[in-house]
Amino acid sequence: MLSETLPESLPQCEAERKPFKIKYHYKHEFRDWIKEQFPELARYSCLQKAYPSLCERFDEVHCAASKVLDMVNQYSCQSLKDYYRPDKELLEKAYQKRDVISYANHLDSFTFAITWE
Repeated sequence: MLSETLPESLPQCEAERKPFKIKYHYKHEFRDWIKEQFPELARYSCLQKAYPSLCERFDEVHCAASKVLDMVNQYSCQSLKDYYRPDKELLEKAYQKRDVISYANHLDSFTFAITWE
């Protein structure tokens, strides 16, 4: 099993803490910000472990994700609204439950969806 081969305490790469700012392309900027600020997201998500940096910045990340998904609903065609609807619902549900592990899974999936849109 993968979890048996990795240490219980995962090392954490710390990026310089930067707030999310929208300049031109909100979805790609969000994806890039997540990758920069939370470089181990996919790994923690895969292992079903709480990512300390994400725990610490949970509200900030959700605010940014919500802003991006609201912009999708405001500015995108119906097919893109439908494409991102499950991401919005799953992120919101995990946030309301304060389930950081589930949120990390859905956040990882959302950033992957942006890449493959």
